[in-house]
Amino acid sequence: MYLRKSSEAEDKQVQSIGDQRRELREFIERNNLVVVEEFEESQSAHHPGRPVFNEVMRRIEKGISNGLLVWHANRTSRNPVDSGTIINLMDEGKLVHVRTPSHIFGNTSTEKMMLALECMLAKKDSDDKSEAVKRGLRGRYEKGLPNGVAPIGFLNDMTVEKGNRGWLADEEKLPIIRQVFEKCLSGKYANAELLRIVNDEMGLRTTLHKKQGGKKLVIFHLTDTILKNPVYAGFFFSKDGERHDLNEGIPRVITEEEFWEVQKILGKKGKPRPSTNRGLFAYVGMMQCGGCGGSITAEHKYQVICDCKYKFSYLNKKTCPYCEVSVEKMKEPKYLHYIYYHCTRMVDRSCKEKSVREEVIDEYLSSYYQSNLKISKDLHSWCLTNLETPTEFKAKDDSEKKASLESTLTKKKNEFKEFVMMKAKGLIDDSDFIELKGNLKAEIGGLEAELKNIGKRDEKKIQKAKRTFDLSLGIGEIFKNGSPSEKKNTLAELQSNLTLKEKKLSVSNGKMASTIIKVLLEAKTKNPTFEPEFYCSNKGETEAFASVSPTLLRDLDSNQDEWIQSPLSYH
Repeated sequence: MYLRKSSEAEDKQVQSIGDQRRELREFIERNNLVVVEEFEESQSAHHPGRPVFNEVMRRIEKGISNGLLVWHANRTSRNPVDSGTIINLMDEGKLVHVRTPSHIFGNTSTEKMMLALECMLAKKDSDDKSEAVKRGLRGRYEKGLPNGVAPIGFLNDMTVEKGNRGWLADEEKLPIIRQVFEKCLSGKYANAELLRIVNDEMGLRTTLHKKQGGKKLVIFHLTDTILKNPVYAGFFFSKDGERHDLNEGIPRVITEEEFWEVQKILGKKGKPRPSTNRGLFAYVGMMQCGGCGGSITAEHKYQVICDCKYKFSYLNKKTCPYCEVSVEKMKEPKYLHYIYYHCTRMVDRSCKEKSVREEVIDEYLSSYYQSNLKISKDLHSWCLTNLETPTEFKAKDDSEKKASLESTLTKKKNEFKEFVMMKAKGLIDDSDFIELKGNLKAEIGGLEAELKNIGKRDEKKIQKAKRTFDLSLGIGEIFKNGSPSEKKNTLAELQSNLTLKEKKLSVSNGKMASTIIKVLLEAKTKNPTFEPEFYCSNKGETEAFASVSPTLLRDLDSNQDEWIQSPLSYH
């Protein structure tokens, strides 16, 4: 006799093992059957590999018994592998029949077909239910709703029908959850100490349900259920590992950057961040090693200075290595946190370049851009106002360029005619003619395209110039106090690449930023009283600006690769 009850959705309406046993024993008594042994298990039959079922098949294979009694045929199998095992034992004569209270599946072709059909219908039923569940989950994920019971700090919205229930904020517990993350982010507390504070001082308890909950948290609740749970940062992962953003109606407790910072503090025992983890560091992906040409990576350093003045990394240590005092019992510990950038040594394992702290890079970039690209509000307004104003320098340059292009185009067309004549006279063979013809055609086409574009505005470059001038307003502050994403986006907009060599940084800017830096530098060289960062529209400053505007105009207009219409003209 084989009894099975699955804990999965497929058997929610199927009788329990106790009910199956009661009915089958009544059936055995009524029909005077002899049962060698009873077997039971609680496992899905959707996939092969059930240990108890396999033991039953082994005993039948050895001849210990020759019949199988089950409550229903679908108790034996919901997959083709186990169904095939049963049919094969019947074919070999080792299994006489499979019996249920309502039917006997004997060892005949018809009965074996009926048994196989029952098992296949059971499999189809399982597949249909599985697909329905997956479809429902996909629908929830698209709405930004995770599946299951809401974690501590949230409540399931019971006012909505089942399947569409979202989460509501637990106004009592959600602020406490925020405090838990803040304490963890401070880096001052070991997990055990933080758990004690959460339970004893904050009074946080597990969510209360009908039969359980309302108890103190254990370490698993703190680390896995709270600190490693991304829903508090506004996203979650489905079972297949795909990331989904949390519904906008559900409040966020922390930012995503704070969440990944917590994972670092936990010693990388949390769920690893995907490739976007690089965004946590401002300069990873924007900087290369000047020693070997390899990539630059970054890492966090968490240290504490003990009362005995000994400094050590405390993430994986509970006591000071020097005086052996517990971290929790230190009277005045000083906690330190740094971000270090260093070569990955993937190109050259023996690369000697040393690491540099992030604040050193911040300070250098802030100073560099403050000195070279920073402009005042008045100068910024002036630039944007006059960005699209044509100038005599541009008009003259266009006229000269047009004349040059027309002259070159005429020459190329004459060359083309000469090659055609030479081909007609048999002076050039076919292969040479085809090659030369293609080259000249391409040159002529390029020259004609350039002529058409003379005097036309490149709106993309105009907008790029505007964005660069916008950044110039507060660029120094971005690298002083901006977020990692703000710093990274600024460097990307300026098309700037950083090189780290001998603990010193060098900057290579894109054409637009380089042009503006170059003309501002030349203007300051021409007239030292002109200071772009402090320029204002008063008489003295305007006169200083007027003296350098011709230089600015010529330099900007001469850069045809990143042309912008004279933003620094003076009238």
